[in-house]
Amino acid sequence: EAYIRKQGIEEVYMLPFDGEMAVMPPEDFVRDILIGQFNCGAVVCGENYTFGAKGQGNGHLLEALGKKYGFECHVCFPVVHNGDTVSSTMIRNQIAMGNVALATRLLGHEYYIQGTVVHGRGIGRKLGFPTGNFELQPGMLVPKFGVYAAWLRTDNGTYRTAINIGIRPTFGLTTPVVEFNILDFTGDLYDADVELSLVEFLRPEQTFPSKEALVEQIARDVERVKEILA
Repeated sequence: EAYIRKQGIEEVYMLPFDGEMAVMPPEDFVRDILIGQFNCGAVVCGENYTFGAKGQGNGHLLEALGKKYGFECHVCFPVVHNGDTVSSTMIRNQIAMGNVALATRLLGHEYYIQGTVVHGRGIGRKLGFPTGNFELQPGMLVPKFGVYAAWLRTDNGTYRTAINIGIRPTFGLTTPVVEFNILDFTGDLYDADVELSLVEFLRPEQTFPSKEALVEQIARDVERVKEILA
């Protein structure tokens, strides 16, 4: 939604795929919906797009109906990466596996998550690495649990950040959260809306035998983030 707004798109309509829509002949869909309801001047679709009852309509028919009803039709060829067609499913799978660098290349922009900073349990501060927290929103695509190098963007600037997405098993917790340590920032972000652009996956989330071992690993993570985001 946020990325759509950034492109200058003002309104988005999601048509309900109900019983009536499912049996509508292709030309009826074009005449009654695209023209009758939306007065379309141009239509864009993918090469494998189908519409109308039983998917009888395709890009070629849409082009022909465009000439009949007076709108432009643009059929887009697929984008291919290493022989595979780039799709939303493919990108979601890459994010779920932690391959955020590849997902960024496929998307054409950084993959980012958003949230409102809340008060945590103060664990990071006690370990010498003050952190901010926000909970993952219901229905959100959750990246692979682990540590990432990321850019944190606020209304006041952009900062290098080490983030952990997961349940923090060393402390026996079970609720997934995003916990981040900002490298170049001092101040208070509580209740602020922030955006985290994930750049590179560093390591999976893991359980440490002691707090000291965890502190040593966090220090290594921070140094790695400095290298990646130098």
